[in-house]
Amino acid sequence: MTSRIRVASYNLRGLKDDPGAAAEVVRRIDPDVLLLQEVPRHPFSGVRIWLFARRCGLRWSGRTRRLSGTGMMTSYRVAATDSVDIKLPVAPRGNPRSYSAAQVRMRGGRAVTVVSLHLSLLEDERVTHATRILHEVTTGQALGGTGLGGKGLGGIGLGGRLGGRLVRVLATGPHRVSRLIRGILGQSGADDRRRGLRADDRLRGWRADAPMIVGGDLNEDSSGRAWGLLADRLAMVSSDRPTFPAKSPRRPIDAIFATSELTVLPHEEVELEAELLSAATDHLPVWVDFDSAPNGGDPAATQ
Repeated sequence: MTSRIRVASYNLRGLKDDPGAAAEVVRRIDPDVLLLQEVPRHPFSGVRIWLFARRCGLRWSGRTRRLSGTGMMTSYRVAATDSVDIKLPVAPRGNPRSYSAAQVRMRGGRAVTVVSLHLSLLEDERVTHATRILHEVTTGQALGGTGLGGKGLGGIGLGGRLGGRLVRVLATGPHRVSRLIRGILGQSGADDRRRGLRADDRLRGWRADAPMIVGGDLNEDSSGRAWGLLADRLAMVSSDRPTFPAKSPRRPIDAIFATSELTVLPHEEVELEAELLSAATDHLPVWVDFDSAPNGGDPAATQ
C-alpha cells in the first residue's frame, strides 16, 4: 500500500548511550517519519546527528537542533517540507523546550502534518505547551515552509551535496566538519535562533486542513492534564504499554496521537530484544502505521 505511512517517536537521550543500538532499533522499525526528542544540541553535534541518520537509513534536515532537542528524520519514500522548530516559553533557567513540525506525503497519499514534542517536567508548563502547540498547529500558525517537495527533510539531498564533501573533510578535524554542516544546512536555523522563531515567523503556507499526527515524550501518562488536552482534540493511537525507563518500563509517557481523517492500520510488532532497547536509550520507541489515502477513516477503529 503506497499510501501507508509509518510514524515512530523516539527519545534519544542525546545519543549518550549506544548510538549503534539506537540506530539498529530505528532500522528494524523502518519508519517513514521518525519524531525525535533529546537530539544532541552541543555545537559540534551536527555531524553526530547526520551520521546517526545515515546509520538509520534516513534523512535529517539539519535544522535548528540547538533550539531544544526536538526534531525529525524521514525516509527516502517520503516527500517533505522544511521542518520548522518553534521555541516554547519556560521558567527562568528552565530546560529549553520546543516542538518541531513538517508536512509529509507518501506517493499515494495526502499531505500530513507531523509534529514532534517533548513536554516539560513541570505540570503547569506541560499544560501551557500542549495548549499552545494545539492552537498553533490546528489554526495554521504552525504551518509554514516551502510546500511539499520543497527544500527540507525530503529534498535537501544529504546523501549528495553534503555527503560527498563530508567524506573529503572528515579527516581534517571536527572544526572543518562543523563549519561544513553550518554552511550547507545551518544558515536558516541560525537565522531562526537569532529571531527567537515565533510561530508566525516561519509557519505559514502549508495546508492548514491537512490531517495531523503528533508524537513525543509527554513526561506524563494518560492521567495528566496535558495528555488530556491532546486526547480531547486527537485520538491516542499508539500502544498504551509503558515506555520508560527502557530497562524496566513502568510509565507510558511516550505516545502518538492523530486526527480522525487518518485510518490507523493494524499494529505490526517488530522484533526488538530487551538488551538492545535498554542499550540504545532510556525510552522505548512507539510507532503507528496509517493509511494516508484521501478516503479518511476513524483513527481508533483498528485499535
